[in-house]
Amino acid sequence: MHEGHRGRLLAKIRSGAAMYEHEYLEALLFYACPRKDVNGVAHALLSAFGSIGGVLSASPEELMAVGGVGENIALYLACTGKCLSKEGGCNSFATLKSTAEFRRFLSARMGEEQLFEIYMLDADGRVRRICSFPSSTSGQKFPSRRVIRALSAFRPYGVFAADMRKDGATPGASDDAYAGELMSVCRLGGVRFYDYCILSPEGFFSYFVADRLFAEDYDRKGDA
Repeated sequence: MHEGHRGRLLAKIRSGAAMYEHEYLEALLFYACPRKDVNGVAHALLSAFGSIGGVLSASPEELMAVGGVGENIALYLACTGKCLSKEGGCNSFATLKSTAEFRRFLSARMGEEQLFEIYMLDADGRVRRICSFPSSTSGQKFPSRRVIRALSAFRPYGVFAADMRKDGATPGASDDAYAGELMSVCRLGGVRFYDYCILSPEGFFSYFVADRLFAEDYDRKGDA
């Protein structure tokens, strides 16, 4: 089964078929770990660094802080990143300029764990950092001061937020309250708040598409 999975993934690359970001990274890791299942490692790296560009621009020490990443993988990825940087950079991955692009990005990331995540973007729409928290059913998902600390530390140009959960995508009163709180926090920090989305196996909801964000808090290029 493991051999077949690798073969199918490599066949997609040969055919030029559309692939998710974690699939490209997983295929790259095949050559660092010829006999190891690296799917989980690929997802862990993307969760830690936000994009393939983030992974390939990280230092070996930063990479080895991720579970499942040893020195061989870290040096292989760091070397690959250095090679790509000589050819014009490796920061063209995970660029989000619309809610449609964000939905595809979330679908590729969604796993078994229920998570609330904040995606921090630069001025070109590239995902630079992801702050991930366990999703909660108790109303407010985490204290605002943790969001403020994250915004202060990374100073993003803009922010997308997403709740990936299993119990449907219909927003409730707590979602409305938290969307408003996120907008307020971002406004105070001078950060553009792009969208708050809910994704579940049953559907997808975007506050921006539903016109439930205030226009003055939304300043971006691209169509929903």
